[in-house]
Amino acid sequence: MLKPQIKKFLFKIRNFLMKFRFVFVLLGIMLSTLHQSSLGSLFLIMPFKIYPLWYSNILPIQFFISAVALGLMMVAFESLISHWLYRRAPETNLVEKLGKAVVWVLGTYFIVKITDLVVTGKLGLIFSGTWESNLFIIEILISTLIPMMIFVIPRFRKKNSYQWIGSGMVVFGMVFNRVNVGGITMLSATGDSYFPSWMEISITLGVISVAALVFLFVIEHFHVWEIQPKDPQSLPDTPPSFDYSSRVWLGTPDVSALTKFSLAFVISFAIVMALMPE
Repeated sequence: MLKPQIKKFLFKIRNFLMKFRFVFVLLGIMLSTLHQSSLGSLFLIMPFKIYPLWYSNILPIQFFISAVALGLMMVAFESLISHWLYRRAPETNLVEKLGKAVVWVLGTYFIVKITDLVVTGKLGLIFSGTWESNLFIIEILISTLIPMMIFVIPRFRKKNSYQWIGSGMVVFGMVFNRVNVGGITMLSATGDSYFPSWMEISITLGVISVAALVFLFVIEHFHVWEIQPKDPQSLPDTPPSFDYSSRVWLGTPDVSALTKFSLAFVISFAIVMALMPE
């Protein structure tokens, strides 16, 4: 257990971060947009190494759209895992809303991907019977089609068990896509194989473990789930104010207004960045 002085200090840090959270959200959107488009652009220099089903001139766009779907389902998957670990009631309604949104994103991703294959004359490769074509079908089923069918049906979308399956499949499927583009689909062209060494695997698991520990520490000590008054010395029965659309506490009226206007600014900024010429 942490000492009261440390708890109070962590509470002050949380309040400070909450005041500037829109800045971090904005930076996160900018960095993720640049990161995903740059990652897709990186593979444009290898048209003769990547199998045609995965290579495309619009790889940056495909990477960005799939990253949006991955982000939505990563939030849902994280919510399910953290509530399971701490034995709290799952945020079924929140995950359901994320499921509704991801259907549109996955649908857009699937249409863009198939349309590109049709335009470039590669659609027939899906049914060629090679191991690459089978791998492509498995990837699309796991990352896109099956999760779409789960989240498009209200009866499935509202059930906790199907939320686990759908969100987990999108997370695994999009990571699987990156692995395919970055290595597996180059085997035929390069004639070589690669498997990470034990040191690479250990470092990767170590980085993930540190991130998970930091995340769990923040949940346990920064009152993420607890609705706290602005002043720690306030009465414990001080009624919180809620946003009527989502039933989520947005803080005091001034902080709540700042949050809403910041969200509108972040969305507008992202749209402007997407429409800017090269």
